[in-house]
Amino acid sequence: MKPASRGTTAGAAFTRLLEMLRPDLLRFAWWLARDRAGAEDVVQETLIRAWKSRDELKDMAAARP
Repeated sequence: MKPASRGTTAGAAFTRLLEMLRPDLLRFAWWLARDRAGAEDVVQETLIRAWKSRDELKDMAAARP
């Protein structure tokens, strides 16, 4: 397997993980903010930060907590 394809596979897996977590994050942010637009902004910023730090995540199971 080429290094580039491993990176693509890892990136795709991380993208699926973020897509899976997004509904729970949005529900929690809405519960805190009681404002849909504000909750969506917070979740978007959270997912951007997670994406930028994806190389630091050693265990995908640790992403949810």
